[in-house]
Amino acid sequence: MDENLNKTVQQLLLAFKSLQKSVEKSLLTGIADGTGATAIRGYQRLQARAKELMPDDFFITEVLVLDVEEDADDDKNLAQVNLLSSQAVDYLEGLYKAQAKAAAKADFEEIGYSLRDLGQEIQEQVMNMTRKTLKRAVANIDISVDPRKDPFPPMPPTPPEPPEPPQPPAPPSTGPSVEDPMADDNLI
Repeated sequence: MDENLNKTVQQLLLAFKSLQKSVEKSLLTGIADGTGATAIRGYQRLQARAKELMPDDFFITEVLVLDVEEDADDDKNLAQVNLLSSQAVDYLEGLYKAQAKAAAKADFEEIGYSLRDLGQEIQEQVMNMTRKTLKRAVANIDISVDPRKDPFPPMPPTPPEPPEPPQPPAPPSTGPSVEDPMADDNLI
């Protein structure tokens, strides 16, 4: 629905609610004498306006049609108007909620795409800024190498001499030797 149709449907919904409330009040209070024709006329005008706004809607054009019996009293006519106007209110509220939900979903998807685009744009800006900064930093580095002065790289320093390893401890002098466990006759 476009904005104008949406506003018109809201107004129509309010009119149906008002009619339904008035008819319901008349039925509950028992003051129905002489109000049937007015309620029928009001409902038929609202239904005609709804049909004009949404000519392709089957529910509005076919289901919400008021069938007036000529010999019916005001209570029966009010009951019929009450029933159809409450159906119209429920139907129009459902349409309005569905349309609002679809619009909100479309807005959210649009925001999602714009946020994704914004993220990509920020990423590109950061990358470009980093490249420019690195180029400026590298451009300002001055490495002075004069190939005429010293064409060969300098000799690396000689590594230090490793220290001498420590002397192992002397074996014990008494008792059997560790190398020959069979030398001790007491072991067998």
